[in-house]
Amino acid sequence: MELTFWGVRGSVPVSGKKYVKYGGHTPCASLFSSDKDLIVIDAGTGIMRLGESLMKNRDKKYFHVHLVFTHFHIDHIMGLPFFPSLFSRETKVSFYSPLKPGETQKLLSTLMGGRFFPIPFGKTGAEKNFMEVPSGDFCIGNVRISHIPLNHPQGSFAYRFSEKGRSILFATDTEHPEEGIDEQLVSLAKKADVFIYDAGQINSLKIGDNVGDTTLFVENLDFNSVYYWQIVVKDGINSEVNGEVWSFKTKSLPNNPYVYTSDSTGNYEIYTTDGTTENLVRLTNNSVRDWYPRFNPIRDVIAFTSDRTASYQIFKMNADGSDLFQVTQVPIAGNHNSGIGFSWSPDGSSLLYSHYDKLYKIGSDGSNLTQIATAPATRHFRETNWSSTGDKIVVLTIGNSFYNSEIYTMNSDGSEMAMIVDNKPGAMTSPSFSLDGKFIMYTQDASGYQDATSRQLDARIYLYDLDSLNSTDLSTHKPNGTNDLNPQFSSDGSKIIFENVNNNSGSSSIWTMDINGDNRTKIIATGKMPDWK
Repeated sequence: MELTFWGVRGSVPVSGKKYVKYGGHTPCASLFSSDKDLIVIDAGTGIMRLGESLMKNRDKKYFHVHLVFTHFHIDHIMGLPFFPSLFSRETKVSFYSPLKPGETQKLLSTLMGGRFFPIPFGKTGAEKNFMEVPSGDFCIGNVRISHIPLNHPQGSFAYRFSEKGRSILFATDTEHPEEGIDEQLVSLAKKADVFIYDAGQINSLKIGDNVGDTTLFVENLDFNSVYYWQIVVKDGINSEVNGEVWSFKTKSLPNNPYVYTSDSTGNYEIYTTDGTTENLVRLTNNSVRDWYPRFNPIRDVIAFTSDRTASYQIFKMNADGSDLFQVTQVPIAGNHNSGIGFSWSPDGSSLLYSHYDKLYKIGSDGSNLTQIATAPATRHFRETNWSSTGDKIVVLTIGNSFYNSEIYTMNSDGSEMAMIVDNKPGAMTSPSFSLDGKFIMYTQDASGYQDATSRQLDARIYLYDLDSLNSTDLSTHKPNGTNDLNPQFSSDGSKIIFENVNNNSGSSSIWTMDINGDNRTKIIATGKMPDWK
């Protein structure tokens, strides 16, 4: 069999110099059997290149394409409307899928129907035939095809193509079970000559050389991931010998209570941890700034801000980093606001954030953007927080200077806005309600220091009593020469998580303490902007 890859990208096609090595097209591969039967696997954008090659190099006037679908997600079918052979009256295309023939025809007609494409699927020139993949093995010419269902949303199939003692396994888009690995797939893959698999990374890694022991320790693996490994033996005389390909699955992603951002790798990314390095999980990996992560009220979704679109927008993802979604189109922006200060509504249905002098509420699905308040003249909203009862909002407004801050409360609809902490010398940040709604926590630089660089020298955490109107200093045990910043209450309200920053080096670590300021405990050596579930 002759195997050619025409597209290997997932999700969307891409272009640019950095994609040249593996190409930019979505999935499509072709197999020519020894009898020159043509089998095509999936119809991503790579099928355009295949079609061009067929039309240019075919050696007979009439030919037959056997198109086998693993599944019908858009990246695996989006190239079909641009497959030249589909429009040729000298071509027959047989479509194979796990669906009933009528369902396959309907799906492809929808892809090229209505207002989506100018030429309806039924009016393309090729002769078409629709085949349901049988429950057992089947053959296309001399090629025997075995298959199994895979674990993937809306379903997917893996196919093993065998001819003359050789076999190729095609198994993209699959997720192994939470515990263990897909034993059906392992069985289907045994002794395959070629295993085509959906890879989260593209580089193989040598983990040992001149190994004389039967055990090898490997570090820095991803959680809940399947790894394949192989031993290669060389004696310097004979040809190298490749051992069997084996696999194992790492343990499930831990349910970590802390989320934070860190630039320990040179760029701000989001992590979760239980306070140990063993269960440290990196959730984002970009060349941009991802930060200010916040759990939703039921702690299964994390919202954060990122400048990956050039301006600071709110994104959300599951607590394991999956299902990334951009919530906002109107960015977080304003005086001295680099993407901070949004908050979840108590029921998790909405987010509150600032855009210059406007305070917006938006559905967590990106719908129903609504302005609920306007800042006082010459001021912008910066940081926001919702009370647990949902009837009150606390906001920090800021003037042109970083040191010109005021704290206000208002009703959840933006009415009855009232100042509770007026401008003081030094910086003031991070107002938030206590769980019972009786206190507001915030930070204030007690030194009153001000300069052109927005530096702070002695930022402390205060608890403001809404009844007595008095503030209590919670940072009495703070080391000199440091700032306590970005405090958040724990989910049960009994403790506070915050960052402590050296005001000379700028190094930042994450700590917890009791609600009265006692029992300060460092939990993360390098990190910023923590939240705690």
